[in-house]
Amino acid sequence: DMIDNSIDQANNQKIEKYCYDSIEANCETYGGLYQWEEMMKYSEEPGTQGICPDGWRIPTVTDWDYLANYLGGNDIAGSKMKSCSDDWSHYTAMVNSNESGFTGLPAGYSTYWHTFDFITEFTGFWTSNFVVYGGWNRTLSYNSDIISGSGAQQWTNRKNGFSVRCIKIQ
Repeated sequence: DMIDNSIDQANNQKIEKYCYDSIEANCETYGGLYQWEEMMKYSEEPGTQGICPDGWRIPTVTDWDYLANYLGGNDIAGSKMKSCSDDWSHYTAMVNSNESGFTGLPAGYSTYWHTFDFITEFTGFWTSNFVVYGGWNRTLSYNSDIISGSGAQQWTNRKNGFSVRCIKIQ
């Protein structure tokens, strides 16, 4: 269910999401944006199913590290994961190949102070790992081939709304 981003997502047996600028069409194009607790369905167990469908789970930091290494490392994997579409900012000089088939789109994010930022320029993906006030994440940016800016790991406030990519349980 899309909710207004002026309120936090709640533990109420519904899967709630934000759509960038509270426009449903943005969810159809870029997907929903979820606060960490909502994505995890209020569990703190890394690798949990969370909001993913049966047979799928939320990726861990280790899963993202494996993917980045498989694609040649954090320094070049980002361009291999971004869609080749015109959705990414026209300011980019990067060449996105999407050779991984990941097709990352620049969904932007919802901030913990209830605003939206960076559609067409950035996307953040949650992991199921957490720190005291935040969750570990990975990001793709319009102006970089790198996953997560300058390093492999970063965290953000769990009240931010980020994208979620589920992985199939083998």
